[in-house]
Amino acid sequence: MTKEQEPDWQWGNPFEGWARNFVRRNSWRVTRSIGEYEDCLQECALVFARCRNKYRGKVKDPAHFMALFQRAVRNQFHIRAVEDYRFRLSLEKQRSLPAIQEEDPNASIVDIWESSSEELQRFLKTLADSPAELLELLLPDHRTREELERRWIRLCRIPGVKNPLTKELLSLLYGAV
Repeated sequence: MTKEQEPDWQWGNPFEGWARNFVRRNSWRVTRSIGEYEDCLQECALVFARCRNKYRGKVKDPAHFMALFQRAVRNQFHIRAVEDYRFRLSLEKQRSLPAIQEEDPNASIVDIWESSSEELQRFLKTLADSPAELLELLLPDHRTREELERRWIRLCRIPGVKNPLTKELLSLLYGAV
């Protein structure tokens, strides 16, 4: 295919029109990860640019290129929708967890482990596999609870206790926050 015969796909009709219809029907699925209607349209435009660059010189049929673009957008929205769904599930799981109190004599480490989220389990496994010097910095000794909370938040680079993972970590360490 020579340079003169190569189609120059441009964002606009029919691609933008299809994207607007698709976003109008599917933006609710990705509101958390992508954003509102205009943000979703911008994501479609980015997918279009990636498709155009990837298939430049390889696809000359407009229907074929449109099918490739549509599949790429659907895939991107599906991936982001799954991320949103998993986030909502983790929030629901965290809300439904009973707070294990520090004073509870029946709360074993197995109970705490099984009631914690996957993110917290990964964090605790990483912490358990860390060198002894790091554990000496993190483990409580004579510090107050507030000092320990500030240290955990700073070391984990967590912006504040509004973060669900931070709340869960602090509640498991000290009881209900």
